Amino acid sequence: MTTPAIATTEPVEITVGSTVKWKKTFANYNPESGWLLAYFFRGAGAGLDIEGDLVVADGSSFLVTIPAYADEDLPATANLSAGLYYWQAWVSNPDTGEEYQVGEGQTNVKPNLLNSDITTAYDGRTQTEIDLAAVRVALGKAAAKNAAEYSIAGRMKREHSLSELIELEKHLVQRVNSERAANGGSPLMRNVEVRFVAPR
Repeated sequence: MTTPAIATTEPVEITVGSTVKWKKTFANYNPESGWLLAYFFRGAGAGLDIEGDLVVADGSSFLVTIPAYADEDLPATANLSAGLYYWQAWVSNPDTGEEYQVGEGQTNVKPNLLNSDITTAYDGRTQTEIDLAAVRVALGKAAAKNAAEYSIAGRMKREHSLSELIELEKHLVQRVNSERAANGGSPLMRNVEVRFVAPR
C-alpha cells in the first residue's frame, strides 16, 4: 500500500475524526537551531492548540500531526465542530525568548459521514451558504413590499429593507466564493436578480 505524500502547506479542509499531517519549513526558523512551532485553531466550536509532541523536528523542517482521536482533552480532529476555523502559526525559541507569528489562514472543517446516523437528514452546505439561501428566499418574497422578514436557522428574524437585502446577498456571495476558492471549489455566480415595479 502506497503511503500518501505529506502536504507542505496547512490544510484548507479537515474532516472531523481524520488524521491530518503536514510539513513546514522556514528559512529563518530551523528546529535544529532551537526553534519550536505551534498552531492555534479557533472557530466554529472548541479550538485546538497543536504544539509539543504534535510538532516534531524532521531535519530542517517541522512535521505537524493532528490525530483523529485522543484521550481526555488532548487535541484531535474529533474534537472539532463542522464550520470555519481560523488558525495562526507561531515560532518560539526558549533560549532567546523570541516569539514570532509566521502564518495565518482559514480551514473549513467538514462533518464525518463515516459515523453519521443514516436515518438523520444531512445538509452539507456551509453556514454561509445556508444564510445566503435564506436571504435569497427573502428577496424572492420581497416584491410585494418594501421590506422582508427572514429567518436564518432560527438565529435571526428581523425586518430588512430591500437595499439591505440586496447588499447582504452580495456580501454573502463574496464570502461563499472565498470559502470555495480556499477549498479549491468552483465559484458561485450571482444569479439572483430582483426587479421592483412601482404600483400604478
